[in-house]
Amino acid sequence: PQQTTTLTIILLDAKSFQVPVTVKNLRQGSDQAIQLGCSFNKLDFYFLARLAQYISVKDSQNNTVKMIREAGFYIDPMLSHAYRIRYVSSRNDWEQLLQLRLLAQQTEGRMQSVTDYTLCADQHDSTSRHLMVFCGEQLVGTGRMVFNYGVVERAEHANLCPIPDFIVQAGFTENSRAATHPAFRRTMIFQYLIRYYYRIAIQENLAYMIINCEDSLVKIYQRFGGRPTGDTFYTEYMEDRRLNLIYFDVKEIASGHQLPFKIWSFIFHDKLSILKEKNIRVRSKYRILQKILNLSKKVLEYVSHLQLHKNSRLAYEKQRQKIQQGE
Repeated sequence: PQQTTTLTIILLDAKSFQVPVTVKNLRQGSDQAIQLGCSFNKLDFYFLARLAQYISVKDSQNNTVKMIREAGFYIDPMLSHAYRIRYVSSRNDWEQLLQLRLLAQQTEGRMQSVTDYTLCADQHDSTSRHLMVFCGEQLVGTGRMVFNYGVVERAEHANLCPIPDFIVQAGFTENSRAATHPAFRRTMIFQYLIRYYYRIAIQENLAYMIINCEDSLVKIYQRFGGRPTGDTFYTEYMEDRRLNLIYFDVKEIASGHQLPFKIWSFIFHDKLSILKEKNIRVRSKYRILQKILNLSKKVLEYVSHLQLHKNSRLAYEKQRQKIQQGE
């Protein structure tokens, strides 16, 4: 106890950290192993972020992002290594999704007297693709894309506000009913969904996406290429919240002509092959910068794995020498 030493800690994507610690206690474990209790010294900021991700993935039910943040850890807003996304695939998935919709509504002060989560479903769910965002095994976010298949009367917004003719003629989908678990707010789940909305829209050759949002969110949608039509309306689901109709020109945004490179790269960095397949010409400057970034990332990953292999080999050699010396 009180001796300082260094631990090699390996997390999620095999990233290795050399962490200085102080020994606090020793305890005899099973099979002649000694359990070591330590406290961290001079924690690295990046290590704190990755450790928080590890904790949230290992047990997201008992360690929510909110709890981890309040405990003093740094939470990476993206949590990119912790999230996974998929479509609804079972009745249980569907029930979880509706429960999350209700929870999100009640957190915002709406539907306070409602206990039946099935009331959060509507007629447009049957013509939608439903996305589910998981952190570990916990559902933390959801959103849907409503497909009208060229029949405007099927559109969710058809009876809510005018849809511009140029959007109707070119073809569009509608993104709605987004919901985030209260404990996972401010972790960019919405931005994570936006990336998949764009992927699906490009794969389905859709010219436009339509979203509605409250006044306070208009500027956020504009950052991702959205443009207000100028029409506002109210819905029973959102009660007294005034909603704005926002549209996204999918091909124009994907080509890089409406977004700063940083945001464009965040959305489309892994979609270059799809854009090429769909004959969407990306600005040459953005295309070159992204290829450089992708190459740099591969080099860094390779160097990181080499260092991890080197550290493992050195640790093995030290252990072998101690055994030979009878320690």
